[in-house]
Amino acid sequence: MGEKLKIVRGSGNVFLDIGFSPDEAQNLRLRSELMSKIEHFVRSSGLTQKECAVRMGVTQPRLSDLLKGIRSTDINCKAPLQKIAFAAQSAYLRTTVLIASALDARRIVPGDGEA
Repeated sequence: MGEKLKIVRGSGNVFLDIGFSPDEAQNLRLRSELMSKIEHFVRSSGLTQKECAVRMGVTQPRLSDLLKGIRSTDINCKAPLQKIAFAAQSAYLRTTVLIASALDARRIVPGDGEA
């Protein structure tokens, strides 16, 4: 009970922090962000799941599986992230990707001794 917990600052990507490879962690973070936006759209749109699914170009059972986090071969083919992004765009959700170098992401200025 007298042990002190060590607090460690996270990387900003929970998937990386829990041990996924950098590539997989980035993919999972992007998928998670997209699914969060899709879920918000479905819940706040006033539309039924079926109406939302039609708008997104997927079936209602597939949308239900996505919202539950169930993965299947339909979404896990060669480009699962692209399929989710397409579904989001089809629902008129704006998707953007910000690509920055690791230096930009950490706000490290080259030459400040942290290269």
